[in-house]
Amino acid sequence: MKCPKCGSKRYCKFGFNGKGEHRRQRYKCALCPYVYTVPRLSERGNRNWAYPLTMSKKAIRLFKDSKPRSYQEIAKLVGGGVTKHTVRKWIIANQLAQQLLKGGPVLAPVEKPLPTTAEPLANKSREPSKEILDKLFDLYFLDRLSKRGIAKELGVSDMTVGRWLRKYYL
Repeated sequence: MKCPKCGSKRYCKFGFNGKGEHRRQRYKCALCPYVYTVPRLSERGNRNWAYPLTMSKKAIRLFKDSKPRSYQEIAKLVGGGVTKHTVRKWIIANQLAQQLLKGGPVLAPVEKPLPTTAEPLANKSREPSKEILDKLFDLYFLDRLSKRGIAKELGVSDMTVGRWLRKYYL
């Protein structure tokens, strides 16, 4: 374990943070006066935390079984603290990936033309064109941008992006 500030491996214990199950050991660096705690690797708050791949595969397999099940039932059967919302995202992502692998259309065609960049999209058309939806798909599912980042990229409001995602993908 290293000091996050100076990188030294010399430290001493320096009390605790929090109470109950959230209690954490604090450390004080021996070289600099920095006091720090070490995060648990299994916490979901960790940016790199993710469910194991076996859990998503199990959820998709349960969804494809002949017996119809709700997302909540599947989440309970998978276990591990998986929510029904996570199960739903896994299943939708799997269905989209299957459609892409087959080479079939992922989206229904939209007849409205793509507006030029000089015209604001939200003022001219309430429904996005296929090109906008393709870009929305790439930005949200492949580039993993936030709704706010997508809104800036497309020149529309956050609420419009959320509405499109709910209507066409989620």
